[in-house]
Amino acid sequence: MNKLKKLIIPLIIMTVLIIGLIVFVIVKNNSGSEEEEVNYNVMTLSVDQLDKLTVVRKNKSDLVIDVDLDDSTNVLSYKYISEDSDPSVQYSDSALSSYLGMMCSFYANGFVVKNGNLAEYGLDDPEYKIVYTLRDGSSKAILIGHDTYDSVSCYFMVEGSDSVYTVTTVKKAYADYTAINFLQAQLLDIDYTQVNTVEFDRTYDNLNLVASCNTAEASSESGTTFYFVKPFKIKAGTHFASLMNQIFHLEISSYVEIADADKAMYGLDKPQYHFLISKLNGERVEIYLSALRGEYYYGYSNLSDKYFVISNMQLTYIDNSVTSLIDEFIAYYYADEISSVTGEYNGTSFRFDLDVPKDSRIADDNTTVKLDNRNAKIFNSEGRSYCAILFESLATIKIGGIDTEAKPAYTPEMNLTFNTKSYVTYKIDFVKRDDSSYYVFIDGEYSNFYVDKAELFANGGKDTYSYGAWAAYQLLDTAIKDNVGGIYDIPDNA
Repeated sequence: MNKLKKLIIPLIIMTVLIIGLIVFVIVKNNSGSEEEEVNYNVMTLSVDQLDKLTVVRKNKSDLVIDVDLDDSTNVLSYKYISEDSDPSVQYSDSALSSYLGMMCSFYANGFVVKNGNLAEYGLDDPEYKIVYTLRDGSSKAILIGHDTYDSVSCYFMVEGSDSVYTVTTVKKAYADYTAINFLQAQLLDIDYTQVNTVEFDRTYDNLNLVASCNTAEASSESGTTFYFVKPFKIKAGTHFASLMNQIFHLEISSYVEIADADKAMYGLDKPQYHFLISKLNGERVEIYLSALRGEYYYGYSNLSDKYFVISNMQLTYIDNSVTSLIDEFIAYYYADEISSVTGEYNGTSFRFDLDVPKDSRIADDNTTVKLDNRNAKIFNSEGRSYCAILFESLATIKIGGIDTEAKPAYTPEMNLTFNTKSYVTYKIDFVKRDDSSYYVFIDGEYSNFYVDKAELFANGGKDTYSYGAWAAYQLLDTAIKDNVGGIYDIPDNA
């Protein structure tokens, strides 16, 4: 008998558990308050169906966008007509179009309840009501209520339906958009030919560069466009030209609202970078940027009272070293840019005249090149021209280093003067620094640069790519004197 009791008791307990489980499943399946994960298209409209979108908001004025369809071309246009709109400001059609596309599509990430208590989800008095006035005269509306407990999603429903869903809270962020989110993205579009000078200041290394813009060369938008006038007098490098190109065509990522009290949080109380563009008509364009915050720079300009954000990918040269922003050569030119070069050293002088059509090489048949009024197109047996050796050596004198502390006296031992076809004269003097280098003066002023002695006097022997500037002049002078039928070969003992 005792054995039978021992078997009956566990059986009764098991039966109770099974009945409880069945009741739980039935209740769960009949309950409308249990959230179910879904990926459900609750409502999707195409933008061309819209006549107007209105976002009614409890805590701020309504957002209103008008949509116009040109029946003859089927082209859509948009007008931002909210209370905060400014008739004098241009709003971006692409930004308005993208916004409408995002707000016209509601995919639920969860189903919550059918015929539930709307007050529980904030849908009896919704935070946002998005009204779609359609071109056919009808209208629809989406109601958005409270956030879910984890703040990842929020509750919403189609007005007039009885089903509640959840959607990402990003929709609330979109619903809170203001005029600043729709401003035309591009801040600047500056014509090179209208620019006189540009200035670049960088706080963390006390950099201050001022460069003139040569309008005769400006169409190229290359490094030849800019010439530094402070603190160096030298042609700008291609990286500086690329940085200016990014600034001249600056397209912001977005506009942001920043209170004056919060400027320090964004690094705008003490901007890290400053650009000043002075135009020929006297107009000044100024841009101030913060240090990099994550992947963005924050900034402002005298062209607008709005703060803006720029991606770090848009300003790829802003932190380059000084030496990479200046040209690596004292005077780098193409042969077709130069009309003549003169030089003087130790009582000897020369004049190197060039008539090289654009995109031609110095030794081509259609060029005229003379050294002291003598034909300078002399070649070696392998076809290498001595006039090219001289020009390459003159135009590629590398900067050896920067010495801003030195104050050398103006006592030049050697000078070179480049005369360009655009009537720019560039005079370079070399003052002895030590036994292996020379200070560089440009247009009579110390440039803060020096060059290695080899850049001027290296004798490459038969290696015609290793000559210094003055040694290359002496080589061409010898080739003109000693050539036979336009051919001269460097002797083995040279």
